[in-house]
Amino acid sequence: MEVNPRLPGWTTPRLIQLAHRVDIIEQHIKCVIGEECDHPIRQSRASVAQFLAPDCDGTLAHIRGIDLAAAVPGIAEVAFYVEPGVSLVRRGDCSDIIGHIIASSADLTRAEAILRRSIDLIDWEVTPVGKGKQLGT
Repeated sequence: MEVNPRLPGWTTPRLIQLAHRVDIIEQHIKCVIGEECDHPIRQSRASVAQFLAPDCDGTLAHIRGIDLAAAVPGIAEVAFYVEPGVSLVRRGDCSDIIGHIIASSADLTRAEAILRRSIDLIDWEVTPVGKGKQLGT
């Protein structure tokens, strides 16, 4: 049970904004300060996110193709939170996530296809501790 409810974080506000053209952060602030909130859904689209996490501990060797992935029509965001050279130690929780991609389209099947196409354009590699190179995705 959460005693102090809050807005969802990470990619959720962006997914809602893409799907319904509603900025839930702005609407929340309006409600908190006593202003009238806008509730109408202005559009209904599908928006999906994929979080990126390494499949082994090691050093992030490189990230390539971010610009290509971001240029795919329907991609709203491609973000990596780390730079090559960083040491990655997985903990088995959300702190393992090193990036995300968000796609939006008129329907879910198309949004998922756009997301997959974008992911396939990104090449990132983790050099495992004490081993040869291993592909991250």
